[in-house]
Amino acid sequence: MAHESEAIKFYTQAARQALDDGDIGSRVLFEKIVLDEEGHKARLELQLSLIARVGEAAYVAKNISGPGDGGGGVRHRASGFLAHN
Repeated sequence: MAHESEAIKFYTQAARQALDDGDIGSRVLFEKIVLDEEGHKARLELQLSLIARVGEAAYVAKNISGPGDGGGGVRHRASGFLAHN
């Protein structure tokens, strides 16, 4: 999660610099990147919170697809996890 925090700080500063320089296009681009990184960080925080609350074994059991279920990999449905617990 440190990488996301560093990226948020870096791109926030870049957006501020672009604003100071009057470079609206770059400012908007950097702000979009910051929002994306904030979303990544929030998702990681949610996943870590779920692991802490239910334990690693239950988290893995809920988020890894098994043979024959058609998933073939990791599920990306944290909301489904919360709805069932």
